[in-house]
Amino acid sequence: MKDPNSLPQDPMLAELVSMARRKKITRRAVFAGMGGTAAAFALAGCAQEQSDLVWHNWDLYMDEDDEGNRPTLQRFTEQTGIRVDYKIEIDDNDTYFGKVKDQLELGQDIGA
Repeated sequence: MKDPNSLPQDPMLAELVSMARRKKITRRAVFAGMGGTAAAFALAGCAQEQSDLVWHNWDLYMDEDDEGNRPTLQRFTEQTGIRVDYKIEIDDNDTYFGKVKDQLELGQDIGA
């Protein structure tokens, strides 16, 4: 039967196990973690609420009445308080992707 306190033969694994065994969880560490979590929640509560949405789409994909209004988007804004900036920007998948490709590769918002 293997000794439960023995270390693995792999030196890297043995060092990791040894380090884990040496680390003790103290009350101070628990309270520090709780404090950090509380601070994160407090700061999240201070964040500015998003009230606008930019939406790029193809032509004829959203309903439009005779006056040029979009009833579905109006109802959405009334129900959520989020204003939609609806833009017909996509005429072809390849063309649109060519416009936003560089921003997407950099992880940037494309505003759509």
